[in-house]
Amino acid sequence: MTDAPKSRVYVLGAGCSCDAQHGYPLAKDFVPALHDYSVKISGVAERQRIKKAVDDTASLLTQCQTGSCHASTIDQLINLIWSNRCDQQLKGLNPHATGHNVDLRYNAVRKAKIATAACFLDREGPALQQQIGKYRNFIQAKLLNETGLNVPCQTRLQRSSARVLTFNYDRLFELAFYGAFADEYLKRFFPYQAEALNSGLTAIGEIGEFAKDRFCFAKLHGSTGMLCVDDAWGQQTAHLRDVGNWKEESISDSLFFPAKPAAQIQSEPMVIFPYEKDFVVSGRDNRLPFRDYISKVWAHTTHVLQEASEIWIIGYSFDPTDCMYLISRLKQAGKCRRIVVQNLAAECERLETLLRVDHEIGIPVEKYAVPF
Repeated sequence: MTDAPKSRVYVLGAGCSCDAQHGYPLAKDFVPALHDYSVKISGVAERQRIKKAVDDTASLLTQCQTGSCHASTIDQLINLIWSNRCDQQLKGLNPHATGHNVDLRYNAVRKAKIATAACFLDREGPALQQQIGKYRNFIQAKLLNETGLNVPCQTRLQRSSARVLTFNYDRLFELAFYGAFADEYLKRFFPYQAEALNSGLTAIGEIGEFAKDRFCFAKLHGSTGMLCVDDAWGQQTAHLRDVGNWKEESISDSLFFPAKPAAQIQSEPMVIFPYEKDFVVSGRDNRLPFRDYISKVWAHTTHVLQEASEIWIIGYSFDPTDCMYLISRLKQAGKCRRIVVQNLAAECERLETLLRVDHEIGIPVEKYAVPF
């Protein structure tokens, strides 16, 4: 009997895509990014409902950065909203609202998702121009070099021992892959289905299954390029801007605010904040429109990490708001020989201590202070 192939898992964090001028903001810089985007679209008639969502989200986060219920990032803000600790601020922003507090919370979270998705989609073109090179280099070196050059792209993915898990909402990885490496045969498949990037979606873009024991690309917090809704037909998804044939398209209110939405049933960006992911993965009963998707993503993530021979954690800071489910799965990675932390030098030192000492992970931790 031959041994099962050894797999290398790459966990990508915000540090892989961040750039103040030509990329995506880190969590600590999100409010200035929202303000800049609001100014940019202030005179665009078809984006005024987006602008309202952006302004309300920035205002609420600013209030909570200095108030008694403290939140310094959008993730922490969502924690406050869903745990009912931000109701007074929400009432202040909506003095004429007549609904229940739960409606204020839902609308505030939906606005935060729309603000995040619109801001990220607006930056997608410039980010592609300036940052796609490092993603292409990563894909070539870590995913495809071991598989041979003169074979179809789909075969290269099937043979690759790499698995990629990303906490990022952006789409730089998949856009870099399809822009540089996907051949015409692979482009016949939906980019996220099992025969292509294997991201837990079907051939028509609906929630599906991951294929095990082959390359996968799991989006641990969803994507700004997807919408989701739970309606009479169940949990549905829709996709923005074709990854396989990308072109820059304008962002307008109609993306997020249909002309005649059904009462109480509105699609929302598939931006899944850590509090929401934790709630779903914990197994608690809920009606969140992405519950099946995120459950399957994290079930597959658990399997992937349990089978990994080595785990690379790149550009991820282990923020306490978000990291505990990854920490628990690292502790279950019984076949892993080493964890490599790739980050800034000071972050590498901090993260090594965090993993070895604070969380008592017994797997050897190596530092790799090299830019992504």
